[in-house]
Amino acid sequence: GDGAAAAGSAPARLAAHGRILCLTGLPDDGDHYVALTNAVFSAQKAGVPVDALMLDPQTSSSYLKAAAKMTGGVYAQTPGAGAGLLQAMLSLVGADGPTRAQLAQPPPPAYDFRPVDFVTKERVEIGYVCSVCLSIFGTHVAKCPTCATEYGSKVESGNTAAAVGR
Repeated sequence: GDGAAAAGSAPARLAAHGRILCLTGLPDDGDHYVALTNAVFSAQKAGVPVDALMLDPQTSSSYLKAAAKMTGGVYAQTPGAGAGLLQAMLSLVGADGPTRAQLAQPPPPAYDFRPVDFVTKERVEIGYVCSVCLSIFGTHVAKCPTCATEYGSKVESGNTAAAVGR
């Protein structure tokens, strides 16, 4: 029972597990896509779940749905005007992984993983991806509107827009 030994072992017993919580009531903004994508890839690599809670029941976020799905987090919406916020915070995002598995979860949202054109904001079946910033376009572009990378008429190594499909 040495007090110093017990205090020294406390960090090992109380190892923290990171999580990210996104609270929003706004629709997706294409200007944040690259930063959010980088954050999701980093969270996924580190094994950190991203939880997303939409505060506006009329608004949905395909970016945050994908972030939650890809990282093992939870995506949920409050019933409206702040109603149910405390309940959602305590039961959905306040619980750790093992406890969360024992709680009744909301049904998973419908996911549409088709890419969204950064210019038209419409979903596309086949798109072109900027190799520099990963922006997606429904048609081939000579210059990326997001990062201003110019594409020559020839395919240049490391500086091309690649076609992607389903």
